Amino acid sequence: MKRKAVKRRPRPGYPTRHEVRLDPRLLAENLPWAWRGNVRLVQAAAALLALQAGGCGGERQLVAEPGRPALVGEVRNAGALAPVAVARVAPLFFHGEGRGATGCVVMNPPVFLSEEEALQIIVEELSRHGLDLDEREVVVDSVTITTLRMRLVVTKRDGSQEQRFLPDEAKPKPTALAMDLANRKKRVAVEFVGRSDFYSLGGVDGLAFALLDERTGERGLFSSSVREYNIHDVARHVRVEIERQGREPWHYGLFYDPVVIEQWEKAFDSVPDTAPSWERDKAFKNARKAAQKEAHDLLRAQVRDFAAWLKREGVI
Repeated sequence: MKRKAVKRRPRPGYPTRHEVRLDPRLLAENLPWAWRGNVRLVQAAAALLALQAGGCGGERQLVAEPGRPALVGEVRNAGALAPVAVARVAPLFFHGEGRGATGCVVMNPPVFLSEEEALQIIVEELSRHGLDLDEREVVVDSVTITTLRMRLVVTKRDGSQEQRFLPDEAKPKPTALAMDLANRKKRVAVEFVGRSDFYSLGGVDGLAFALLDERTGERGLFSSSVREYNIHDVARHVRVEIERQGREPWHYGLFYDPVVIEQWEKAFDSVPDTAPSWERDKAFKNARKAAQKEAHDLLRAQVRDFAAWLKREGVI
């Protein structure tokens, strides 16, 4: 067997020493997840970043001068780097449409789960997988949610339209996110997004919006007795914000109300016109019970998928 020189080698899946010298942020961004929950290891990595920024070693270190933008290959003081995002957020498991409308023209009304019945389902399902959520309303200080109430449709001077958002006048400032349930020992927190906190978590009414014509300065308001709730979209918004802002080394899960639609039309058609009124009432009640059961089953499916994700993460 003869030795041969290596002519080609694959690029490593981690930053090289030279790349880290040019940009110490690469080291922070590639910390193993197991390290990020350990304060001492994070501090050690920060010290290593400071050494790298200080230029220890034989290679010349390019450092940007104060008062001017950094050029390609230059680095700033590592001590001024933003904290490393350490939150682990589960995917949003899709079981149920998560949207519905209420109002006078809605023929088949949606079934919204109450906060308490939803949290009870979540607690029961996760306890089957060995995870007890024994704490309520745990505040995540690093994550804030801006409350939005209404869309603003702007007609620009060139005739094109642009969509913006008007903040909720009652809560114009971002508020810290409070997770519904948590296990502090396992560092797991979950949030159920339902109709009751739709607006406080950033929901926007899809059938009400303000109007502004920049050409004439005219303002208007379009509103309706119908209210549309896209709860799945709000849950996705909260998930993105936790992933973007989260600094606590926890595992987070987001669940949403499946919003099952009651099949009133089918229930009405299933009863003969000559049947007594109590049979029709019974058909409507059965339709509602069937929708509630389906909503419960869909939420349980979300929780089971989250439990499977926690097992893959090594949490339970």
